Amino acid sequence: MVTSLGYSVEQACAAARAGLTRPQELDNFRYKREDDGEVEGLSAYPAMSIAMGFEGNARLNALVRPTVRDFLRTAPLRDREAGRTGLFLALPDPRKMIRSLELVSDPDLQSEIAGRCESLEDESELARQRKLQQCEIETALLQSLGIADGVGRAERFDSGSCTFGLAVAAAVESLGDGELDHAIVASFDSLISESDLSWLEACGRLKTANNPLGVCPGEAGVVVLLERYDSVAQAENIVLATVNAVITGDDSTRQFSGDQPTGLRLVEMLSDLDKKAAAMDGDQCPWIISDLNGEVFKAMEWGRVLVQLFDRNEDWSERIVWTPIASFGDTGVSATGVALCCSVEAFRRGYAPGNLAFVVTSGEDGSRSVLSIGAPETEHFAEGRRNV
Repeated sequence: MVTSLGYSVEQACAAARAGLTRPQELDNFRYKREDDGEVEGLSAYPAMSIAMGFEGNARLNALVRPTVRDFLRTAPLRDREAGRTGLFLALPDPRKMIRSLELVSDPDLQSEIAGRCESLEDESELARQRKLQQCEIETALLQSLGIADGVGRAERFDSGSCTFGLAVAAAVESLGDGELDHAIVASFDSLISESDLSWLEACGRLKTANNPLGVCPGEAGVVVLLERYDSVAQAENIVLATVNAVITGDDSTRQFSGDQPTGLRLVEMLSDLDKKAAAMDGDQCPWIISDLNGEVFKAMEWGRVLVQLFDRNEDWSERIVWTPIASFGDTGVSATGVALCCSVEAFRRGYAPGNLAFVVTSGEDGSRSVLSIGAPETEHFAEGRRNV
């Protein structure tokens, strides 16, 4: 994992646990304060110097090699058959600016953004840009992983903030069906490119002195390895965590449309997972890793979710909630992967507040996802190499 807090998952999670943050003033974006007219630099959470000076796809590519380098320290792939390995890429949505036009209050600015993104309305052009981005990142990723001959299956997901959850769900399904023995789920995203910052500001979502309830932009690269239980046991690898369940769905309320959140879809998803957890262990009290990022929509939704869940189960008043975005900034589609890594490190280092974590993501496009991540059943596995 690569974030603003370091080039390794251990370093980043330890720093986040200690309450450290590393915001920096950006050179490529400035704004005027409304109270005194002063021009001020924007604070954000870049991945230090590795992506400095890059924009767009080039910035995402700059995150690939250091992320893979950290991944290979704990999950070497030399003994895994490439044909039985899948690659599931979670990448930013190329049409996110178009989908959020309703949030842009300035008609001239709305027209300007629509004109800039006009080519993406053409399905063939959209497919071409998606293919180009996937090819660049997939090539860099496979080269860094040392998989010269490719993998048995490669798939791209780019449907918004819940993209990582969708990629994990597809990977788990392929492993469960026996199609694959190993699944690499990778995500790279940055909200620090000048185009993303301008977009967030136009939508009224960027956190500045003029708008304190907004997004603190960040960037991250995440690569995790999921494997079938029988493959892990046969290779005598150590399991760091288990994916117990993945639930994805859509809510009728969408932040991109300016709707007011109800929280109904998340309530259903969390209630379902809570019942399953109670059936496995009645004393289980999962903690929450949320994607709360300072925006009013997500805060209102989470508040309404908690009220409804408390009516069903009073122990929700005692649930511990982690908010990694407060440490790393909003890392876009990679935020769910960062949260997953935080749970895994908590299990590995022994500071997890429970044996089960719910990683909750609320997408601006109405998508919702919850990952149920459990502590490893270490008694079933012999000592050996680590994997996720």
